[in-house]
Amino acid sequence: MEEEVQKLTDDIHVSAGHPRAFDLCRRGAILRKLGKTKQALEDLNRVIAMEPLFLDAYWHRHMIYRLLNDKSAALEDLNYILKFNKSHAGAYRSRYAYRWRVCRVHRRMGKGG
Repeated sequence: MEEEVQKLTDDIHVSAGHPRAFDLCRRGAILRKLGKTKQALEDLNRVIAMEPLFLDAYWHRHMIYRLLNDKSAALEDLNYILKFNKSHAGAYRSRYAYRWRVCRVHRRMGKGG
């Protein structure tokens, strides 16, 4: 995976300040898998700034927010994905899992669900 990151980094640098959103998103996804969350977030945020409808960037960013235990940011990304792609099964599954956990915690605390 490190080799792929280096190849993508080289491609991004060669693009003279105009990297492709796909390359940044792919590198961000790989960096996430390597545990380099800060660098991954930088790439994914850059993709989203460049192309707000590049939904894969939101998907990978939501995964980082999950790792960082930032549930509200993760849910925000999932909701954004589903706003534009109503058939994204992974986003529905992930959102359901969050809501199920929240309801379970609330029931344990006696707050209802």
